[in-house]
Amino acid sequence: WTFIIGAAHTHPEGTNAMFSWLDLKATRDLYRDVGAFGKEHIFNICVNHDGTIYALKINDFDALNAKIENDWVNARGNTDKKKKKNLKWKLQNEYNLDSNLERVFLKEFKDCGVSLYKAEDDNLSNWNKLELNNPNANLSSVNSIPCN
Repeated sequence: WTFIIGAAHTHPEGTNAMFSWLDLKATRDLYRDVGAFGKEHIFNICVNHDGTIYALKINDFDALNAKIENDWVNARGNTDKKKKKNLKWKLQNEYNLDSNLERVFLKEFKDCGVSLYKAEDDNLSNWNKLELNNPNANLSSVNSIPCN
């Protein structure tokens, strides 16, 4: 049998160099579907066309699950395909309004039980946890906290 506790994927040129709503849902699904052993190790890594590498970790599954379910129930569309498309474009529009994709992601998902990390080198040996200085401010700065 296969035991998966993490995933990695790429965002090619022409896409945002940051996690999408579907990436967040995939992380939730991975956590939900893995057995009791390993839940604390679940991760999702995004390798981007611009060289940035981000990782997501779940801190509070119930908060993440509530966010995903709430977004899904309230998404426009009467089919799964339309709902996914509208959720994708909703976040895309947020990314288009602010060139700081880290800030957009952290604001959009600030209360949904995930942490965002950024690799600081190509061999993935140094990571920083990213947090908003003031989560309620529109133009909050992003703090980079070394993990090593």
